[in-house]
Amino acid sequence: LNDGTLTITDGEVGAVINQGTSGGATEVTLTAGDIASLTNTSGDAALNGGTVTGATTVAAGTVTNAGAAIATATTSGGTYTQSGGSATDLVNDSGTVNLDAGTATSLTNNATAGTSTVTDGQVTGTTTIDGGTVVVNQTTADADLELVGDTTLNDGTLTITDGEVGAVINNGGTFNLNASGVVQGTFTNNTAFTFSAGTLNDVINTSTFTGSGTNTVNGTFLNDGGTLELDPGANLTTGALTNQNGGAINIDTGETLNATVDNTGAGTTTTIAGTLVGGLTNQSGAQLVMSTGGNLNGTVTNTSDFDFNGGTVAAVDNNTGGDLDVTGMATVDGAFTNAGALDLANGSNLTIGAGGRGTLVNETGGVLTPGAGASTLTANLDLNAGSTLDMSEAPGSYTDTTLNVSGNATLNGEVELDVVLSSGSTLGDTIDVGGNIDGTVDLTFNISGGPDEIGQIDLITYGGSSALAFGTISNLPLFGAFEYFVED
Repeated sequence: LNDGTLTITDGEVGAVINQGTSGGATEVTLTAGDIASLTNTSGDAALNGGTVTGATTVAAGTVTNAGAAIATATTSGGTYTQSGGSATDLVNDSGTVNLDAGTATSLTNNATAGTSTVTDGQVTGTTTIDGGTVVVNQTTADADLELVGDTTLNDGTLTITDGEVGAVINNGGTFNLNASGVVQGTFTNNTAFTFSAGTLNDVINTSTFTGSGTNTVNGTFLNDGGTLELDPGANLTTGALTNQNGGAINIDTGETLNATVDNTGAGTTTTIAGTLVGGLTNQSGAQLVMSTGGNLNGTVTNTSDFDFNGGTVAAVDNNTGGDLDVTGMATVDGAFTNAGALDLANGSNLTIGAGGRGTLVNETGGVLTPGAGASTLTANLDLNAGSTLDMSEAPGSYTDTTLNVSGNATLNGEVELDVVLSSGSTLGDTIDVGGNIDGTVDLTFNISGGPDEIGQIDLITYGGSSALAFGTISNLPLFGAFEYFVED
């Protein structure tokens, strides 16, 4: 069609090529019947009904679909607007696509695409974005999804201004989620993304996910080898959060994460200098790091590597296989049980309970190891039968080790101590208890020097009363030129 108009109200025609003058009257009108294919190189075509069984190509000009059923519509410079009807595939090579109503089975924005806008129409299948821009901006609020199937963003831009979409797979490009935008399905993030507005449900993150402002992920959050971090002052709430496969969660000073965290797998880390509101399970080779000023408002259940460098935790259950190192000024507000390895570094101070009135319970199998030098337990100590307080060094060597216990101590397990039996020695490891002591303790000595005549070596001192009894005493010479005794 080079000039004039073509109106089809019934019947079938072959391929139609519209080369009319743009800006004037509509050159091609389909109200019923069938067109084999439509190519628009200029001018305007109106599809008010009927069928286009083959391809619709909009190289220039405008094609408006108000009620026809068409197959693939491809823009390569012109504008395709759909206000009704249906399309099997919408392809934006360049130009503009407007889906204002009706349905399309799929939407593809190729690398050279322009802008595709979905208002009150619906893409029932997949949306693929390799370039250009796709905008979702409904004008009528409803519960229907504008993009129903998976939306894959490989390059270009996806902006959800207003409306709901299904699953989004973010592989690259730019994803803008505005306040009225909703991702109803799973959001899989494989590139850097900042969550500052809108609604997300389930999230899978393999790249960098940054929480900004105050926002909520309504469903579960799987940090699968990626990094979850927060902007300064941010407050992010999620459902159950799993950090695995070498993933990292970083909560810095002034930032808050509200979640129950499962920190699992070799190379996986959670570092807290801000606030985590919720419990944390640390297992299977993962690492938890509490920094000075950090606050974990929940119970830590640990069977892996826990570096307690400072800050506060609500409660700790260090189980068999757990390796917990206290290196700074650390506080546990509630219960602290240890059935794994608990190491107190020189100069560290572990406070348990309000005012240090809580109790460290060293359960059967638990090993409490104060490092060489002096460390402080601002709490009571309950050393259960079958557990160990190990203050000894390598066999035959000695380095002064002191454990200060501010409260009471019940010693029913094994205590391993270094003593020096050289002439005149008063050197030995010391447990300094501020309150009362009781229990039946087994003592195992690591001897250096001697045997020779020594002075009095104070092993356990206390500020209150003693009802302590001694069970087995191992490795202390009891016969020969010098005899040594342990007494209260």
